[in-house]
Amino acid sequence: MAIGVLILGESGTGKTFSVKGFDPSEVKILSVHKPILPFRGKYDVTKTPTGDDIIRELHNTDKKNIVIDDFQYILGLPMMKRVGEKGWDKFNEIQQPYADVLDEINNLPDDVIVYLMSHVETNDDGKVKIKTIG
Repeated sequence: MAIGVLILGESGTGKTFSVKGFDPSEVKILSVHKPILPFRGKYDVTKTPTGDDIIRELHNTDKKNIVIDDFQYILGLPMMKRVGEKGWDKFNEIQQPYADVLDEINNLPDDVIVYLMSHVETNDDGKVKIKTIG
């Protein structure tokens, strides 16, 4: 079972930029939303807009460090496409790939670390949590 690490922060606080600390040969970057890094370098970046894309890439790399950047978009992008759709079933369908990726981390080798970068949101009481839909 791989180690999953949440890296949470407001937009623009350096989550993606922190990847620059890795040697490019030691990290695979899976980008849900934007495949452009905020710095130069020959990093292995693959655009993975769906849960199935992420799961496939988790297993197709030999890198021991995997970064999933802007992971909250796995929920946000499908939600925006279905914003006018009525009914509650859509929420379960939208959330399933998110859960599938989290479950799949358990099927990776023990020496792999998966960094899940996500935005946060603050509620009216000042509590901060990972940004999700619903």
